[in-house]
Amino acid sequence: MIVAPATVSANEWTGTQGFEYRYFKDPGNNDQAQHGMALRLSANYYGSWNDGDDILQFYPYLLLDQHDSERTHADIRELLWTHVFDTWEVRTGITRVFWGKTEFINVVDVINQTDLVDDLDEKLGQPMVNLSFFNNWGILDLYALIGFRERTYPGRDGRLRPFFPFNADDPIYEDGASEDSIDFAFRFQRPLFDSVEMAISGFSGVDREPRFAVDVDVLDLSNATLIPVYRTVDQLGLELEYIWNSLALKMESV
Repeated sequence: MIVAPATVSANEWTGTQGFEYRYFKDPGNNDQAQHGMALRLSANYYGSWNDGDDILQFYPYLLLDQHDSERTHADIRELLWTHVFDTWEVRTGITRVFWGKTEFINVVDVINQTDLVDDLDEKLGQPMVNLSFFNNWGILDLYALIGFRERTYPGRDGRLRPFFPFNADDPIYEDGASEDSIDFAFRFQRPLFDSVEMAISGFSGVDREPRFAVDVDVLDLSNATLIPVYRTVDQLGLELEYIWNSLALKMESV
């Protein structure tokens, strides 16, 4: 993928364009194309006023795929107003929040939904209200997450995907889960010792990681599809990081 940054205006706007070309050694098992192109377009606005105590951030994003209509999508990664007080902040709008210490697999990172058609570590924007309190005792974040966002999946013409295509248009909700859910979360972080960082987090709401049900017609197995199943979850998380000279030891547990 080739990414070319470009300045849209002198001070507050920036834009990015990305071109992607993918080639596979063989055609797909379900006659998907052997190669294809995609285009990414995004912009980023940052503005502040009131001596920097009020900040507005805006990050729209668009992905256009040559073959897969399900991969083609637009998202608001961020549309966030932040007001800063002496020892706390309030953030309101749409944003992305990262939790975790380890480099690759972050089991505690549950705030945002994965944008699977884009990349395994790309996240969709999440509407929320976030109160952040900071002092010499540490940082405490409280979250109210407004509405649940379903995971994106490649369509029948998309690659990579399982042999059976996804049916993301008819997800199943269990255990009181709903796309209108208001979920709650917190995270407290502080240094334990000079070389040890600690964070404790909690989440209660719709699990961002779905299970799958198979919808199959016994008379025509070729039309089977995978249906995402979302349920509620209560999660407690622990993060630890220990720095010793040039060695970093990291742990995440839920």
